[in-house]
Amino acid sequence: MNDNQRKMTKSQVPIAAVLVRGDDIHVGLVRNISTNGAMLDCACNIRPGDAIVVEIEGYMPIEARVAWSISPRYGLSFSTPLVEMGSPFYAILPFRGLTQRKCTAG
Repeated sequence: MNDNQRKMTKSQVPIAAVLVRGDDIHVGLVRNISTNGAMLDCACNIRPGDAIVVEIEGYMPIEARVAWSISPRYGLSFSTPLVEMGSPFYAILPFRGLTQRKCTAG
């Protein structure tokens, strides 16, 4: 992930999610999300490079790779940016009273 990708506007969204890696299923909490990825907390054993699927109730599953980990916090890089997938989840974030802030690598 390059610096331009990390500077995307992120929405702060404490929302429950299910993470699926093969046959392993974990419950986590998405902390923030952008068009290219998300940061989440999860008591799970996932590692950078792992392919996972993020499932949030009422929305389409999101395929991702683990970009970094500092357990219990993980950074995800989406396989396809949410706006390209036409995800209704990203489209409604600003309308649910969720705060947005500009983040930079750090």
